[in-house]
Amino acid sequence: MKKAQKLFGILLAVALVFTMAIPAFAADDGSIVISGSTNVSVAGKTFNAYKILDAEFVDETDTSKGVSYAVPAAMADFYATEFSLDKTKSSFDVEVTAKIEALSADELNDFADEALAAAKAAGITAKSATADTDATTVTISGLALGYYVIEDATANANGANTAISSVMLDTTDKAAEVKIKADLPTIEKKIDGDKDTDESTTGLVENNNAAIGDKVPFVVTSKVPDDMGYYDTYTYTVTDTLSDGLAFNNDVAITIGEKTLVKDTDFTVDVDGQKVTIDFKNFKNYEAGAAITISYSATVDTDAVIGTQGNLNTVYLEYSNNPQDDDSKGKTPDETTRTFVTAVSITKVDAIDNTKTLAGAKFSITGTKLNTVLVTDADGTDRIITKAVDVEYTGTSDANGVITFEGLAAGVYEITEIVAPDGYNLLDEPITLTVSWTAPVSGSTECTWTVTTEDDIAEVENGIVKVTIANSTGSLLPETGGIGTTIFYIVGGLLVAGAVVLLITKKRMSAETSK
Repeated sequence: MKKAQKLFGILLAVALVFTMAIPAFAADDGSIVISGSTNVSVAGKTFNAYKILDAEFVDETDTSKGVSYAVPAAMADFYATEFSLDKTKSSFDVEVTAKIEALSADELNDFADEALAAAKAAGITAKSATADTDATTVTISGLALGYYVIEDATANANGANTAISSVMLDTTDKAAEVKIKADLPTIEKKIDGDKDTDESTTGLVENNNAAIGDKVPFVVTSKVPDDMGYYDTYTYTVTDTLSDGLAFNNDVAITIGEKTLVKDTDFTVDVDGQKVTIDFKNFKNYEAGAAITISYSATVDTDAVIGTQGNLNTVYLEYSNNPQDDDSKGKTPDETTRTFVTAVSITKVDAIDNTKTLAGAKFSITGTKLNTVLVTDADGTDRIITKAVDVEYTGTSDANGVITFEGLAAGVYEITEIVAPDGYNLLDEPITLTVSWTAPVSGSTECTWTVTTEDDIAEVENGIVKVTIANSTGSLLPETGGIGTTIFYIVGGLLVAGAVVLLITKKRMSAETSK
């Protein structure tokens, strides 16, 4: 008894509406009122109610004692199989009730679809009602107490078995109420971290970092709505707006379920500046609930925002939301990803006077990064792969002693001085920079860049890595292990030897003269 009463709570959570009013005692005088939702209208539709559990008052003189449930004979095999129960046991009805009570909301939705199919297969007679063309509600009358599943016969005309709701009718003096549950379509936008140039990101992520020239692979996911049966046609349009620093590569690929869609046959792509619109054709033909995956890429270009703000990519979905008005559309909230790019700015200064900047210093900055490459297999299938490539950029310090390498990603870089300013010595070894980034934390849209060097000559300012490199003037002393002072000893020794020879020669000449 108590378990049966607990069933009311779980049913309420998934739109199982009931009332505890004192009933009238007519056996078949109950009713269920069905109303539409934001997405779905009941106007002109026919609805069927199938009773999948019988119910009766425990005490018709005291309805507060609730109802008890019994499995209809035609549904016994279904319940026995569904819940792995023995239908011959005297406790079968109670066990079935307890199993239904224990279902989660999602499980109950699936169960309602399965029970609807079983009720039809078992030949259970439905009670039906058709709404007027301008109606906002429709009432199914002449119902006995019981537990019902409701279907939209119009939407299921193609043979589907989808229940719009399940509802308990436990009184006959007031109608049970059902509001059609129709989930709003959703869309999700991510960066494929396994295929981008950022080795620190994996899986589908909201943020990554990249360099100018890198491809950023995007993945948009959604699913085919469950409620398209109410529509003659169904609009499903994805609009993606890329920031100025992201150049669309026009490489859209789409799958719905197991089907790979064909551009211009199954969908169209319209590009207007930085706005990309993907419009599906004959969308109503796809299976309800099928997964939708849209992939494409954009290349980071010289218009990319440098620093902590990131380069945005924003997508939203427009969809039909009123079967009586083809022009009526719903819109999802924007989904946004960010790709972050940094720069390395070198300032060349005098080693003695750090305020004196030096023009004319030529540098190269080298490193290794992963580039995304679109390749076509022998069977014509396009796919994106990653290749490790060495990169090198060169530049010369300007009148202010500054050279900036814009559009770099995180990585390990070596700065090498190729040509020193006039009158200054060339750096004798490269400088190694390790540039790292951290994605925005929750509630923020800005990333964090960091840099490390062996001698702490670099820092990050406004998302840009700044390096100060000093040059010295004067002669360079030989290093240990080179020729060192050996040459001085050799020259000195030769001079001393020459002096000795000269001295001996003079003495001999003096001695000969004195004779």
